[in-house]
Amino acid sequence: MKIGKEFADFKSFEEAKSYGFDCADYPLCGVEPYYSSDLEALKEKFAPIRAEADAAGVEIYQVHGTWPTDDKTPESCEKMVASMKKAIYCAHILGAKCYVIHPAMPAGWGDDDAPLARRLTKERLIALADVAEPYGINVCLENMPFKAHKLSPISEVADLVREIDRDNVMICLDTGHANMFGTKADEMIRVCGDKLACLHVHDNDGYADFHSIPYTRGIIDWDVFRATLKEVGFKGPLMLETSVTKTIPPKARELAFDLMYQAAVDLDYERKGE
Repeated sequence: MKIGKEFADFKSFEEAKSYGFDCADYPLCGVEPYYSSDLEALKEKFAPIRAEADAAGVEIYQVHGTWPTDDKTPESCEKMVASMKKAIYCAHILGAKCYVIHPAMPAGWGDDDAPLARRLTKERLIALADVAEPYGINVCLENMPFKAHKLSPISEVADLVREIDRDNVMICLDTGHANMFGTKADEMIRVCGDKLACLHVHDNDGYADFHSIPYTRGIIDWDVFRATLKEVGFKGPLMLETSVTKTIPPKARELAFDLMYQAAVDLDYERKGE
């Protein structure tokens, strides 16, 4: 299996490769840069990034769409979707297979208007799937850690994705977010079934979403996680969503990236020969 990480912490694709990472989750999180740019300008911006990744031997397997979202008015929703559609084109230029989005948040960080959030999310997924389909890109809905939001649990995400029933509407399983709801390592994988397209791998204590490195600080049973990935035949990359602070000393930074990579290696059932 390939091993990857969110790209934001790296200085370059060459640096990512130097620590062993051979794929990446690239951030496409803004709204205005895509909304206000035409496709040719976006191609000029992202084609060199793809070239740098290819030269380093790093696959941009997935990209992360805009977050947090502004879903409070019909106008803001329309602008959000228009921006995401252009970002999907950028994902195509980058060679990504998956475009990850969060559920709609019409109530912001407060208590959710569940029917509205579900409707907006469903409409958004269908609209984006139409754009992504010719490029062979999966639009992947990610589960969230917010207890006040109906669509946060991985079970709710899986139900909505199956209700839509589109070949390229899939799931990005965030392990730490699922852990916030007490979902066990095997359950969070099995509930996704054949709709699991990509991962955000990290750990926590079930109370705070602190995105820790597997095996270091948290309660997820990673041996069960690895065994269940094998059981369901997941072939995508082990994509870490763990972070290194900007102020960490250089040597400690190197050790942190080494630790991340080695933890992911242990989750690779193919390398362990299981």
